[in-house]
Amino acid sequence: RGDRDLAECKAGLFWAASTTSTSGPRDILPPHGRISRRLEDELQEEALIKQANLFFNTLVDGFKDLAALVDGSLTVPELRERSLLGSPTMYRAFAGAYYDLLDEDGGGPRMNRLQVIRFFESLAPFMAAPVKDDSPWVTKTQQFPRGSTAPIARREDLKALTAALVAWAIAPPDWLKAA
Repeated sequence: RGDRDLAECKAGLFWAASTTSTSGPRDILPPHGRISRRLEDELQEEALIKQANLFFNTLVDGFKDLAALVDGSLTVPELRERSLLGSPTMYRAFAGAYYDLLDEDGGGPRMNRLQVIRFFESLAPFMAAPVKDDSPWVTKTQQFPRGSTAPIARREDLKALTAALVAWAIAPPDWLKAA
């Protein structure tokens, strides 16, 4: 299981990194897409790394559990057991939302990086896994089966989850403001 978990995590992180790249791949690859061998060959590694680092730093700054993972006070198995942040699919959704919120192609970004960090901080109280019946992930989206530790990873579900994250960031619902 260990090698498979690591491979799955690397694939999810590679995908997340590619969605945040401003060197072009994001224009080709929507948050619910796939990386073809051709696209992988065309990725500009330096730009990809730079954008991925910005994205991952934003996540670490927004979620204390990820900061604990980085400083070694939390292990990956512990994170997977207690948080939705142990799910590569969540990183895909966060990457899509991150890009959509910071995208300048549509006339300017909707948020700046600090605002995205604050949004992620506001989600932190809701990241407990497995999700409970009254979790907003269950009640406000259709992408989380009750008792799951990850969202459904189908393309349309990921697209809907990404759209929900963007909507919540732009106009925080009452349940998110109250947290």
